[in-house]
Amino acid sequence: MREQSRALLFESIVNKVGLSGNVDQIQFRGDVSIRETAPTRSRYANFFDDHLDLLVKKFQRLLLETGVYHLGIGCHNGEIVTRRVYDPFTYEVHSIERFVENNYIERQFPGISYPKKVEVIRKVNQFLEQSDLRLNLSEEWLEVLTESNASWQPMGVSEIKNTLSHLKSLRTVEDYYLRKMTICLIQNIVEMQFNCDGTVIVRASFIDQFMAQNF
Repeated sequence: MREQSRALLFESIVNKVGLSGNVDQIQFRGDVSIRETAPTRSRYANFFDDHLDLLVKKFQRLLLETGVYHLGIGCHNGEIVTRRVYDPFTYEVHSIERFVENNYIERQFPGISYPKKVEVIRKVNQFLEQSDLRLNLSEEWLEVLTESNASWQPMGVSEIKNTLSHLKSLRTVEDYYLRKMTICLIQNIVEMQFNCDGTVIVRASFIDQFMAQNF
């Protein structure tokens, strides 16, 4: 990729290929008043915590056996946000209470194997790359689109399972515990928001190191 195209792609913190450059982790500090009082605020278990073991299994099913490629998990408010390959321009919101019901996921999320989902994503990228959309793009953006599509790889199955395995630990941290986690298979990133109002974005392959360094 030429220098002009690379500079254009990497101007944003998170882009088509995930985190920019060789960075494994990005952190955004939240509101100072919230951050300073976080350790003094009482923490209460909620419906999510009470059903966490079951929910982790259901989240894994969503990411590995259905069309979901983007999953937002609201640990604090029970809001589940999904984006699916069947309707990629729409996001859906579900309540955590419905997720624990028998057959809810089966009704709402048609099954598809992970390899097939990856194949669909590749085909959609190729279609957009070859469509009339090209007429609206600069030479630099055409290069970004073509080369990033050619080299794209999804989040690995082991990385998905490993990321979800950390949910319980992140929820039970004494002071700065997890409020929301977002997993994007296409960009290989995990975004975590904590009760201190801070946000951390890591590569999926880096989450073990993040846990070791911070908890």
